[in-house]
Amino acid sequence: MSKIPITPSASSLLSADSEEKSGENAILAQIQAGYEQHQAGNVDDAIAQYLHILEEDPENPDALYLAGVAYFQIQDFEQAELFLEAALSLAPGRSDILINLGNCQHAQSRLDEALEAYTQAISADPSIAEAHNNQGNVLRELGRFEEAEAAFRQALTLQTDYLSAQCNLAATFRSLGKLEAAESLTRKILEQDPTLDMALTVLGCTLLDQGRPDEAIAALEQAIELNPNDRATYISLAKIWRRKGQIEEALQICDSYLRLDPRDTMVLSVKALLLNEQGGAENAKSLLDFERFILPLKFNNAPNYNSISSFHEALREHAERHPDLLFEPVLKSTRKGFQAEQLERDDALPIEALKDIIAQGVEQYCANCENLPGHPLAPPPEDLSITIWVTILEANGYQHPHIHPSAWLSGVYYVALPERMKDNPKSQAGWIEFGRPRDEEKYQASPLLHKIEPQEGLMVLFPSYTFHRTIPVADGADTGSVESGIKDTGIEEKRISIAFDVLAG
Repeated sequence: MSKIPITPSASSLLSADSEEKSGENAILAQIQAGYEQHQAGNVDDAIAQYLHILEEDPENPDALYLAGVAYFQIQDFEQAELFLEAALSLAPGRSDILINLGNCQHAQSRLDEALEAYTQAISADPSIAEAHNNQGNVLRELGRFEEAEAAFRQALTLQTDYLSAQCNLAATFRSLGKLEAAESLTRKILEQDPTLDMALTVLGCTLLDQGRPDEAIAALEQAIELNPNDRATYISLAKIWRRKGQIEEALQICDSYLRLDPRDTMVLSVKALLLNEQGGAENAKSLLDFERFILPLKFNNAPNYNSISSFHEALREHAERHPDLLFEPVLKSTRKGFQAEQLERDDALPIEALKDIIAQGVEQYCANCENLPGHPLAPPPEDLSITIWVTILEANGYQHPHIHPSAWLSGVYYVALPERMKDNPKSQAGWIEFGRPRDEEKYQASPLLHKIEPQEGLMVLFPSYTFHRTIPVADGADTGSVESGIKDTGIEEKRISIAFDVLAG
């Protein structure tokens, strides 16, 4: 997902509440000085100024708010969210804070939370077009296209010349199959601003849907010329060339973007499949050499635990009782299973031990990357961070083929496996499989596949651009209904794994 920029509104910077609270013109002057640095693009200097203010006045909502905005702009989402939530606790219902908090959550693909923040902002002040537009973006990503259309129309009622909302409405028309309406609206937008790359991208994709690939190529190439940093446009263009059977042209498009960002996970995933399409396994080996790039590691002990089994028992109990478990969460690959995210924020003992184990695995993988000169995995990025989530699959549970778009390296650690998996390994039920793209990709070449049998205590590390899935867990005894939850079922009937992404700082 493209990052959503946050631009603070000058009218919201010095709130009456803050002015009355502090009663100090010096603080207000410092905030204004920080804001001027912020607007000039000196974000690090602005952050330093806001933090200095907060040393003197730690409950200043405007300084907290602006610090959150600034941290978002440098993509430090954890810090951004902490400051924005602190600002909101001091100024509940402030629409500008809610909008920016929603933007921060949206950028982390936490769509339900972002939607709630935007909805609260609209309740606080229904006259802000940006809140309706951003709400529509989340609804569109959730597949709720009719509601998204209504949100964009409301944004345009409030601000008729809001070109981003017009583009978003056109994209929603395309998602709803209203191709003529999408084309008509994008052409009207381009009459107002012929240089709007977003409109050209929507137009190009719409023309492709209408079976007009040559016109689509022209529109997308123009969009790239105007905005050479929009990854989605390159991917759309590469896919058109692939559908036309011109694989070399598609690869050239991928390489054009990778010259800008050599580690981009989504473009690397497309390039890997194109290389296989072009020349098979030998050709794709540079990115899909599974024996070289996938690292399985077996752990037989854990910090602060007497045995690996006691560690797994504690980890299993923590996972099963996690309050954020959701069944088949929206826009995730998990089917017939539960998932909970952001376990890296938990301070429970088994999670702390798991973090130590993950660190050991990542350190070993990074050491291996030293032997990959010129490869997008090498050298390892600096300032690495991790996100962690748990997946609990029951009978017939599985995960669709997917990649991890925002990460450099990904991994999975197996905590508990159903007895039926252990007793019948030849079935490969519940195994992890690498290399199979999504069904809708429709590549002609047979995918290069690599399967690994899970074991309790096994960690598997792999490049985040590699498609992977879980082969459906075999059926077995009754494991309880969704309504009854998972806490009543036996450990032998559940496949519990904890996945993680390693992000470049």
